[in-house]
Amino acid sequence: MRNLGIATITILPSLLLWWHIYKKRTEHCTTMFIIIAFLLECMVIFRILECPYLLPDNPFKNGTWLYHFYQTLDKALLEEFWAKFIVLHVIITIGCSNTISKYNIIVIIVTIASTFSLIENMLYVFDEDYQGNRLILAIVRIFCAVGHCSYAQVMGWFYGKARQEVARINRRRAVLYLACSIVIPTLMHTTANLLTKVFKLGIMGMAIWAGYKTLCLLLGLRLAKLALKEIEMC
Repeated sequence: MRNLGIATITILPSLLLWWHIYKKRTEHCTTMFIIIAFLLECMVIFRILECPYLLPDNPFKNGTWLYHFYQTLDKALLEEFWAKFIVLHVIITIGCSNTISKYNIIVIIVTIASTFSLIENMLYVFDEDYQGNRLILAIVRIFCAVGHCSYAQVMGWFYGKARQEVARINRRRAVLYLACSIVIPTLMHTTANLLTKVFKLGIMGMAIWAGYKTLCLLLGLRLAKLALKEIEMC
């Protein structure tokens, strides 16, 4: 029964965040792409988690701030680029028309992020080698799920902007927004990982980290709301 409760705590945040975005979708074809996104992410996530590094070896001295920044940037780039952006780009490029709305792009990328965080959280919480309190870990991982979905909404927003500029034949802006769809979520993710260093401050450190994740969520939800308003205004 305890394991069932822990599993529920681990899974529920990802599902609730996904449903909050999904229920407002505006195109029926998005459902098919959501299924494809879920299955494709399930196929790639284990490969991503097995690959610890994306960038070259860390050139900075161990223990320095730059060393930790490089390490966290490497992990964030691996997850945001390979586990989310590439999957999104494949789905949009192969399966979707040029007229898909920015909001529905956000729906698809949040599906990808929710799938990633759901599986990652389960692997962390039920790791046989973990010796700590699994319930506390499950609660902490709630904020990790919040973070993944928040970064995804930012990525979807800028990716949607890039596609809008492509339709307007403005390649320079399209490239800029496409770069932002990778760089900004990666930096947000990197900052969140760096803030785990303040855990040594105890409750205060945890509050700072959780507060940052909450701000990221509010930003993501705001961008999703703006994307939805664009559809309503058309």
